[in-house]
Amino acid sequence: MKEVILFIWFVVWMDSIPISMGGDICGDGYYRANPLDATCTTCEIGFYCHGGLRYPCPSNMKSLSGEKSLSSCVCVSDEECVEYHPVDFSMTKAQFIGSQKGIRKHLAASVNAREEDVIFETESSNSMDQVIKIQAFLPIPRMQPKPA
Repeated sequence: MKEVILFIWFVVWMDSIPISMGGDICGDGYYRANPLDATCTTCEIGFYCHGGLRYPCPSNMKSLSGEKSLSSCVCVSDEECVEYHPVDFSMTKAQFIGSQKGIRKHLAASVNAREEDVIFETESSNSMDQVIKIQAFLPIPRMQPKPA
């Protein structure tokens, strides 16, 4: 009897773990708050979650909970906000880790921006040799029109 109850509990528990089609533990809009725990947490206000990772919205921008991309972050006042232009590329995870700082510096210089304002989103991968898709977001300052 104990084995049957344990088996039923295991099946229910396994069914409760969200797994996306891409193989990530958490789907977009969710992240793993504790890497040792398979529980997915809804992305909070002011953040967006992609590939099981949580990213903060840029300064002076906010998002609703459960958001999935940088484009979900919107200006919260009539102060200067930043618009981001996406640039897509691919390389192995090892190549990206080794050259991320140089790539960030080059991209920032190309739009006359600070290096810390260039944002990267990557596919998750456990293999250093796997080619991953990388999306860099380049900041382009713009003025938010004041409400009438």
